[in-house]
Amino acid sequence: MCGDLSRLVEQTKNARGSEGHELTYSFAVMTAQELARRTPSLLTKSGELVTTSLPATVSDVRKHFLERYYEVDQAVVGVSPIVPQALVSHLLSTKKDGALKVKYEKGDSITNMEGAMHTVVVPIAPHVLIFGDHRYENEHRVPLFPAKNGHLQARPVIISALVQPDFENHSVLFDLIKLDRNAVGEPLEDNWQPASAEKKANPKFYIEYEKSLKQHMIYHFTTAKALPSNAVALSKEDLIARIREGQREGLFYQTHGSLLSIEMLLNIVYEQQRVEHKLLHELCPNGYAYTWDPPAIFAKTIDSDILDEVWAAAMLRLTPTRLKLLAFNDWNNANIIVRLTLAMHVPVVAKGSLFLGHNQSYLPPKQLRDCALVLHSNSDAFGQNVETEIEFTSLDGALGAKSSLAAHLHRAHKFPAIYL
Repeated sequence: MCGDLSRLVEQTKNARGSEGHELTYSFAVMTAQELARRTPSLLTKSGELVTTSLPATVSDVRKHFLERYYEVDQAVVGVSPIVPQALVSHLLSTKKDGALKVKYEKGDSITNMEGAMHTVVVPIAPHVLIFGDHRYENEHRVPLFPAKNGHLQARPVIISALVQPDFENHSVLFDLIKLDRNAVGEPLEDNWQPASAEKKANPKFYIEYEKSLKQHMIYHFTTAKALPSNAVALSKEDLIARIREGQREGLFYQTHGSLLSIEMLLNIVYEQQRVEHKLLHELCPNGYAYTWDPPAIFAKTIDSDILDEVWAAAMLRLTPTRLKLLAFNDWNNANIIVRLTLAMHVPVVAKGSLFLGHNQSYLPPKQLRDCALVLHSNSDAFGQNVETEIEFTSLDGALGAKSSLAAHLHRAHKFPAIYL
């Protein structure tokens, strides 16, 4: 962090007590006015490019910032009250270098249910410099902005490293919300600590450890604080209709041979969005244009349009007051824009319509030029892909390669965590 907020975080770290645990360092949520007064550099205005100190000869933007990670603002982490404090730093500091199409593997630090809990631990980098605007043309690309006076230009943006609901396989959200025997919720103990990788490598210990985390989330994300062993599944059409009507309880859907609790999924996604937008409210006193890119990779074991409907239902419950515009990437579901346009309190547009400037650059409406543009890296819970993936393979690889994002999320940081 920079300026007074850096000192505030340092004071908080020093005052954490004598427990000796490597925990996150939390401080009270500041008002937007306090945040603006303490850290004017965080008043991100994305409508204009800035000329940076990076020479135009810099060929590897990510490497440049990673070598100087200690000079950039740390990401600020919004945390749901259900998350044990000790888990936050564990999730942010012990990811693998990369995790392509894999989740927990024996010897890893982060388990599948810890990864599921990461869904409601939301890191946001409040002042990222991105050196080109992202586009997708058969592959992910971030072409550099033209240099100016021998230096690279960049756009200040906010990037949320929110962990997408992970249905890439059956191991994470799918396993959490599927109906099973004896799925009775039970909260974790107040002094809970994550187990070591060595303990987790023991199969018997791992099963019980994952069960306890699953029971904790069932306790908090279901009205009955339990999942039934069986239920009547709804058709996809009936399920979507009931979600649109605002129903949350008693919703079950069968896919891949299992019954899933859509009530639990709705509550998890709502909590994720609530935490993210409360933190954005504090970080964006001038308001923000919010973009959303539904990732196909995380919708392998559930229909992507069900995930879209669940996300839309959360947005309609929230109505964030500093949200000025919602831009949805409609590559696979234009109907969501129609639905949200009729119900949201702000304009809803296709994401592509914001990038109609020269060379497909960001061109916001005049009234939004002083607002922050919020992007998402579409991260997962298991790998530091923004640091290791190449530009063309994924959104987090592209944003990581051509921005300062990887430095803001560097695993050596001591991230300030705000419980919201």
